[in-house]
Amino acid sequence: MRILFATDLHGRTSLYRAMFTLACRARAGAVLLGGDLLPQARSPWGQVQYVQGEFRSLLASFQAEAGVPVFAVLGNHDWAAARPALAVLERQGLLRLIDGAVADLGDGWQVVGYSCVPVTPFPLKDHERRDLPDDALPEGRAWVSGANRAVEVDARRWLRELPSIAEELEALPRPRDPARSVYVVHGPPHATALDRTGDGLSVGSRALRAFLAREQPALALFGHIHEAPWVSGRYWDHVGRTLCLNPGQGEPLHAVLLDTEDPEGSLQHTLLQRR
Repeated sequence: MRILFATDLHGRTSLYRAMFTLACRARAGAVLLGGDLLPQARSPWGQVQYVQGEFRSLLASFQAEAGVPVFAVLGNHDWAAARPALAVLERQGLLRLIDGAVADLGDGWQVVGYSCVPVTPFPLKDHERRDLPDDALPEGRAWVSGANRAVEVDARRWLRELPSIAEELEALPRPRDPARSVYVVHGPPHATALDRTGDGLSVGSRALRAFLAREQPALALFGHIHEAPWVSGRYWDHVGRTLCLNPGQGEPLHAVLLDTEDPEGSLQHTLLQRR
């Protein structure tokens, strides 16, 4: 089965159209989205309106043309208050949210999703967590979702009351067969080619790296750090036997295509070459 993966489209209509055009041309059997789906917004309402309008229209047009399932997680710039609007798209058969869930992809493959990232400097904390239970917590004010509005909170108190990434990963449902499974996680694992920021720092999740090393799924797909492939020179890496990918994002579209029967041999990036 052919899979197309892209991430961090941030509500950019040109990138969504390019991605869906590529999915049709490549005859993809599934489209996977790695989070930060929606335009950046100071409050949830702008993202809710986008979901109900432009995003729904893009997905409906793609389904009418291709009838290919679209699976997605959210990201750290997506307000949790947009979830009810996204759930409406799920009920209409336009999208499948897989955060904290396992779903069948086809051909005996399954996909598992997770949306949260370690703490960032950004103020929105809906999809941020301590990485490990004993990690230090940030000081200052932050914003989280209320009912279609932003709510100001104390960042340290808010994060202290939530499980860590390590704890939430342990609670994920497991696929039937790790050798025929794909994990879609917004943030990449630590100390890989996929988590390098523009200044060369590795900001990925230590908990996620340990989880992948133990579970060893066939594929793991990430985003969050747009520039990582350009900084490190690679959009792929391995954690043990797991093939890990972060296509990055920018103009034009950054996306990867692969065939589940030969992921390594079939891997293609829209811009970058394997070296």
